[in-house]
Amino acid sequence: MSAKKMLDGKVIIVTGAGRGIGRGVAMALADAGAKVVVNDLGASAGGEGDDTSPATEVVEEISAVGGEAVANFNSVAEWDSAHEIVQEAIDRFGRIDGLVNNAGILRDAIFHKMTENNFDIVLKVHLPPVRQCTHRYAGTTSAGRDHQANDAGKNCSAGHGAS
Repeated sequence: MSAKKMLDGKVIIVTGAGRGIGRGVAMALADAGAKVVVNDLGASAGGEGDDTSPATEVVEEISAVGGEAVANFNSVAEWDSAHEIVQEAIDRFGRIDGLVNNAGILRDAIFHKMTENNFDIVLKVHLPPVRQCTHRYAGTTSAGRDHQANDAGKNCSAGHGAS
């Protein structure tokens, strides 16, 4: 029988978990015993495309070492879609205990040389998603709601580097 791990039984969402820092966070959480919702739209670091394989591969890696995870391909940049990420955790695992807002894109330009369109795209993926995912998350972790309340680690924003 294995020793109890620090996050046994906890359910944590990691956005942007298909690559880079998000992938590393998801793997570390799973190693600590958490059930992980691996959210990644599958876009490139520049925000293009929708390849489901990055999130799927992270879930396969977690499963291969005895962990529990589910892939989620919703966009953090849209209100309803961001709420569906949180709902996936509840539907799949019956609860949610943590949220790591990590999803991000990169526009490789110095601020004063960035076009208005590129700046708007970066903001859309970096700023509203923290509010959108956290809004739904906070609503499900309040006492008396559809989830067992947990007062530890309400929102663990991990920064917004490209993942």
